[in-house]
Amino acid sequence: MPRRFSIRVTGLLVGACCASATGCSARARAGIPVEAERVAQAKGELVYQVPAGGEAYILDASDNKIVWSGHLREGETLTIQPEADRVAVDLQSVAEPDLDKDHRYTVFLRRD
Repeated sequence: MPRRFSIRVTGLLVGACCASATGCSARARAGIPVEAERVAQAKGELVYQVPAGGEAYILDASDNKIVWSGHLREGETLTIQPEADRVAVDLQSVAEPDLDKDHRYTVFLRRD
């Protein structure tokens, strides 16, 4: 009996260590690819001009969830307007997610 108990405890400890090792980084990036770099962050309205094309991700850093993702081309301007629940590219609305004006939003870009 004691032997089984030690195997179960060891298995639980290994599982907990693995979960904590990957869990923290997963929570911080909410499924955003590791190749994507943080390029802008703000509380309230955010305007970002894209220097090079790629896949963009908007993370609600307060809730740790992706609120929008899409491909952007070099020179386009991404705008996040929490008070209007609006994400726009070159002033054209691309999404109307439920945004909170008191949250911090982060833009990540995985360049082409």
